Parts: sequence; structure tokens; C-alpha cells
Amino acid sequence: MARLILHSDDFGLHSEVNRGILEAARRGALTSASVMTNGAAAEEAFEEARRLPELGVGVHLNIVRGRPLCDPESVPSLVDGSGRFFNSVATLLHKSLLGRLSLDEVHREYRQQVLRALEHGITPTHFDGEKHTHLLLPEAVSALRRLSAEFGINKVGPSPRHPSCGPCRRGDSRSREASRSGSSSRSSSTGRARPEQPGPTSRRPTASSGSS
Repeated sequence: MARLILHSDDFGLHSEVNRGILEAARRGALTSASVMTNGAAAEEAFEEARRLPELGVGVHLNIVRGRPLCDPESVPSLVDGSGRFFNSVATLLHKSLLGRLSLDEVHREYRQQVLRALEHGITPTHFDGEKHTHLLLPEAVSALRRLSAEFGINKVGPSPRHPSCGPCRRGDSRSREASRSGSSSRSSSTGRARPEQPGPTSRRPTASSGSS
């Protein structure tokens, strides 16, 4: 039987967003949210989410705005001179095309964001990403596949037709080819690939995956 999921991202971005999400969830108008674990109001989001077990909560992977959870010196390709994310998808795409965006650094920051959710008692239902960069950037697609393998989370937003981590293996070669060519059609050959949605996850993530 088909099931309608009403979803909001940016949970934890700031208190006003949190209030809107929580009010909608309590009224039954929202069934899913994804938390930006490096957001200014992430602690509040974690606390409130634990009080609403009926609300499915994923991780809104973010390398676009704010500060990284990792030490900025450990993710230099992701941050500006002040240690903040660039607040620009165009900058990230440009760095990716030039080969100056580190897959390992994207994975390091993504992983830290997932671990923070786990450490606060949140078992993520899925992954999605700020400004869809988790699907647009080849480095992020590969990092997402690593996260899926480690934490057993195969559901990826924003829609069932977007790539999930298993099929991303097919998308990686297209992404790398587009990055080398610098073609203006890059987004259509990588970020907009739409493999099939995998089945439900068979394993739940646990804090033993590296969390304290």
C-alpha cells in the first residue's frame, strides 16, 4: 500500500524553523523531517525530536552554510578563510570541476554530522542534503555511498526517483567524466541521474559506528 510522507528539511537551522516543523508534526500535517546537525538550533531540534517518536527524522547533510562540525583545518577544501562553508553552491560546483573539492573531506564532515545525530539519540531514517548538493557533487555522491554502507541507511531524498547510495556506484563514473570534461551539461549527467530506489534498509545505525 502506498504511504504519503510529508517532509520538511532544515530542522535545527534556527528556532523559528523548529517551531514551524514541530507545530505541523503535532497537528499531523508533517510525518518526516531532516535535521541540520550543525544548525544554530540543532540541540533544540534533537530534544524535541526525541519527544515525537512518530516523527521520522533524517540527517540534512550540509556543506553549504554555517560552520563545519569538523575542525576547519581538517576540511580545508570545504571552507573559506574564516573557517565557514562558502554559502554558495556555485563555488562548490566550480571547485569540484577543477578537482579542488576533496571526497575524503566531504565524507569526514558528513560522517561527523551523522554521528552527532546518533549521539543525541536520533536514529536517522534517511539522508538528504542542503541545496541538493549531496546529489549534484560527484564527491558528495561518493561520500553518501560510504555513509550508506557504514550506517545501513539506504533511503535518500528528495524523492524516490533520485539516486540512493547503492545505485550511486553507476553515477560515479558519469560524475567523474563530467568533472574532467568541464561540460556545462554536468548537472544533468550527475546530479539528475535517477536510478531506482532500493528496498528498505536492513540494518539500523548504532552509536557504536564511531560515536562516543
